[in-house]
Order: sequence, then structure tokens, then C-alpha cells
Amino acid sequence: EAKTVEFTFDSNLNAATPEYPLSTGKTYYVAANGNDNYDGLSESTPFKTVKKINKLNLVAGDTVAFRCGDIFSGAGLELTASGADDNPITICSYGQGAKPKLLAQGYDAIKFTNLSNIVIRDLEIIVHGEERISENTPAQKYGISGYYDTIDSYRNIYIYNNTIHGSATQATSGVRVHAYISKDDNYQNLITNLQINRNEVYDLGMAGIFTDSWFYDWSASGGTMN
Repeated sequence: EAKTVEFTFDSNLNAATPEYPLSTGKTYYVAANGNDNYDGLSESTPFKTVKKINKLNLVAGDTVAFRCGDIFSGAGLELTASGADDNPITICSYGQGAKPKLLAQGYDAIKFTNLSNIVIRDLEIIVHGEERISENTPAQKYGISGYYDTIDSYRNIYIYNNTIHGSATQATSGVRVHAYISKDDNYQNLITNLQINRNEVYDLGMAGIFTDSWFYDWSASGGTMN
């Protein structure tokens, strides 16, 4: 006896798990035609400048989203608050088209110090610094810079899918996560779960993506860092 068999492409499998936690709090939108007097809480009332974002008191779960196709300059983005393990602070893009461009002229495009639970993704960063023409290399400028100088259990930094470039003749680098602590601390795990994935870096004069750490000696330096 013939039997009828039905096939379906429906699946009960769960959707792919994101590679980083998703923020579930407020989203602040930033667009080139925005206004810093707006509330920034919708695509129709976006902020205009990075300087305005730097004045916000971001908390765990907040997102700052830059509009695709736009260019933002005038200040580097300075993050000063940590997210939560399951609710990070996210810096990203929104809308359709090319990644938003953060143009950093003589400063770091995005920087943070002693923070945990940060997601930075889907941005284009153009970083410019001083020309490397003298015997002494000028101070580097970074597309994304994370710095740690305090002992704590820092964790969960996600840097994904960014494009970072500049000039190969300048003192510029793409992504740096750096620690500088006393040798007396002898701390082996200053930060855990640092993920830097699928970023494209090119035309930079110093380095593309790197992490490094240093111990300083309080006794040898007379109580000062040198």
C-alpha cells in the first residue's frame, strides 16, 4: 500500500548563538544630520556628535549606534563605564549601507580604561597621527585602545568586524589592549575573555592588532612610575 510522506524545511533548532552578549537597555542613536539637543533615543531624534556621547552616563545594557554611511569626527569616543556579564555596553552601527566612519585626527578613535563587558563592532575607523619622519617616533594613535593599570577581575571585551586604517607613514596602530601594573602584584590574569575577531586593518604605520603588558618597579622608581 502506497504511503504519503510529507517533508518540511521547518526546524526546531535554535538560532545561532551570537558570539557576544546582546545589550538590552537604551539605544542612543548618532547621525550626521542629528542634533545634540535631541534625546538620541530614536532614529528620528539622533544625536550629532561624539562629544555628546562622551557626556552621557552610560550604564550596563546601553548601546551607542552610529548611522551607516555617515562620518563622525571632532573627538574620540571615551568609554568610562563597564557593562554587565550578560548585558554589556555596545558601540556599533545601525541602518543600511557602508559602515559608519569614525575619523580620528590626532587622537584615539575609541578608548577605555579598566573596563569590563564592552562590545565594539561593525565600524570603520580612520586614524591619523604624526608623521614618522624624526629619529624619535612620536606617540602612537590607535583606532581602538584599551588600557589596564588597576588590579581587578576584568573580563569580556569583544571587538568584532571593524575596519581600521590610516596612513602607513604615520605613528598609528589598529587595536591595542595594554596593561601596566606593579611587578609586586605579580598578577597573571588581569583580563579574561578578550576577543578580537574578524577585524580588517591596513595602511597603519606601527602595528595592526596587538596586546602587551608591562610590570613597573615601585622601589626602583622611588614611588613613581617611570
